[in-house]
Amino acid sequence: MTVSPSYQGTYDEQSNTVTWTNLYPQDTLSYTFLSLYYGDSFYVIEGNSRIDVSRSYSLTFDSNGGSSIDPLLNLPFGSVITKPDNPTKAGYEFDGWFRDTDLTYPYYFEYDFIYGDTTLYAKWIEKTYTLTFNSNDGSYVDPVTDILNESLVNAPIEPTRPGYHFAGWFQDSNLTLPWNFETDIITDDVTLYAKWIENTYTITFDSNGGSMIDPTLNITSGTKISAPNVPTRTGYQFDGWFKDQDLTLPWNFDHDVVTEDGTLYARWITDTPITPIDPEKPVNPSDSINPENPVEPTVSDDASQEEGTNPILPLTGQNNELVGAGLIIIFIGIAILVIPTLRKKLKP
Repeated sequence: MTVSPSYQGTYDEQSNTVTWTNLYPQDTLSYTFLSLYYGDSFYVIEGNSRIDVSRSYSLTFDSNGGSSIDPLLNLPFGSVITKPDNPTKAGYEFDGWFRDTDLTYPYYFEYDFIYGDTTLYAKWIEKTYTLTFNSNDGSYVDPVTDILNESLVNAPIEPTRPGYHFAGWFQDSNLTLPWNFETDIITDDVTLYAKWIENTYTITFDSNGGSMIDPTLNITSGTKISAPNVPTRTGYQFDGWFKDQDLTLPWNFDHDVVTEDGTLYARWITDTPITPIDPEKPVNPSDSINPENPVEPTVSDDASQEEGTNPILPLTGQNNELVGAGLIIIFIGIAILVIPTLRKKLKP
C-alpha cells in the first residue's frame, strides 16, 4: 500500500491501493500492508475510505500497578515506536505490553505502527523467592523455595553446633540485624546467617558428708578444671572425686575435660585407729651372782673322764690355734696305739 499524506484518498479494488491527494509537499510514504486498524478495531477496506493521516496521535502506557511510563505524544500516522524501558513492580516480573486489557494481544515494537491514539497495558508475573540459611559451621538447614512476594516464612528447625548454643538468625553476616519470622516478609531472595554463643558449664562438688566445696562456674567447653581444695570429714580419709554416685569412675583433673554441666562425688575411707596395748608387768630377775666371787666349776667324783680330755675349761681368750694343734697331736697318738692292735686282730 502506498500512502501519501492527505485528507482524502481513493481506493482501487483491482490494485488494492489507496491514492491520497497530497495537501502538503511531503515525500510519499511507503508501507508494507500487514493489517489495518482503526481505533481499537480491525478495519477491512471495502470501497472508498477516508483515513486522516495528517494529524498526530499519542501512545500511552498503563503499567497496571507498576512504575509510571511517560506517554509518547505527537506521533505521526504509521510511526514505529522504540520500546521504552520496562516498568517495575515490587514482587513481579514484567512480561510485555499488550493492546487489550485482557492481555491477549501483544504489541510488537519492531513492526507495529501507530494508526491512532493507543493505550498499551503492562502484563506482570508474580515473582517467587528463595530463602537460604548460612549456618556458620552449624548443621545444614534446607532452603525455602517458591516464596510469594510479601509472604511470611515459618522458622526452620534450629541448627546445632557442638560446644555452642544457637542465638537466632540474622539478615547480615555481621549479625547485627535479627530476622523476626513473625513479622518480617519476603520481598526478594534472602540469605539468613546463624549466630552462635559458646557454651559455658558448671561443675558442682558433692562432698558426701564432708566439708562444702564451692562449684566451678563458667567453664568453656572442652577445657580442664583445677582440683579444688581437699574436703575434710571427721573419722574419714578423702579418696578422690568420682563422676558417678556409685564411685566407680574417677575424675582425672590432669586429663578429663568438661563438655556439659556435671557433679563430682567425694569418696571416703574410714580411718582405722591404732588401739594402744598396755605393757605387761616385768618379772623381777633372780639375784645376780656376785661377779667378785665367781663360782669355780667343779666335777663330781663319780664323773668318768675320757682319756685325753682336759677337765679344766679353757680360759676365755685362749689361743684357738694352740687348741687345734693340740687336738691334732692327740688324734695322731690315738692312731699310733690303735692301728697295731687292729693289725693283730686281723691276722689269721
